[in-house]
Amino acid sequence: MRINLALLVVALIANKIGTTPIELSGNETSGVIESEQTRPPESFLHGRLVYGWYSRLRFVKDLSPEETTRLVNTSLRNFVRELKGFISTYTFRFVLFQRKIEHFASTLREIEGLMYLGEHSEEAQQRLAYSRTLFITMARTAINMRRFMPLTEAGDLAILRMSLIHLKALALHDSRGEFNNHLAHSVRRIMCLKQDVDSWEAAFGKLENVHFLTKLIFSDLVERTRAQIKSLENKTPRDREFWSKEGQPRDGDFYCLA
Repeated sequence: MRINLALLVVALIANKIGTTPIELSGNETSGVIESEQTRPPESFLHGRLVYGWYSRLRFVKDLSPEETTRLVNTSLRNFVRELKGFISTYTFRFVLFQRKIEHFASTLREIEGLMYLGEHSEEAQQRLAYSRTLFITMARTAINMRRFMPLTEAGDLAILRMSLIHLKALALHDSRGEFNNHLAHSVRRIMCLKQDVDSWEAAFGKLENVHFLTKLIFSDLVERTRAQIKSLENKTPRDREFWSKEGQPRDGDFYCLA
């Protein structure tokens, strides 16, 4: 009885320590702390795959590429942990799923670093070079993700599409210089988004948790993508000419994922 009581006291103390918020000292001006009311700026990543409801963070100062790298990896790990809380283990094989997410996280770290350098480089030529490298990285990642995740399980298929669509959304992040030559293709690929969400719902049937997951991740991304497309139509003559001639692209023209 005494042993059980002692264990209970230790558990309560450990729980109290684990839930105590961390306060910054008055002269501490760097780093990232958790907050329940705030979230990082949307410009870091588009969509809720990494940020949004899964990781509530307050930025104390502008992050270095190394800090951004660490933050992206931490956010993805939190995403995996919280995802396990409301999706049945019979739907996804979580051990394998976590390995895949961590593989995707390493790619996101590379992309985030390129985005940071592309935004903060002083010379336009440097920004253009980083933008080109960013696009090449995303294209290579899409191919690697296909090889890494064979399309044999419903869960594999869903995670693959989430990753590919998220990468395509990032392609809209930068439209400077020659990088804009690839922009129309990226926009047309993202137009597959709503079609993919509908097809997942049909494939998963009555699995309400998966239905909720797809809506949670993509509902806001669909609207934001439409707004970006409309903005591109108005701002870029080359894009405006493309959209006026072709109209809304048809599925067969740009091969949505089957």
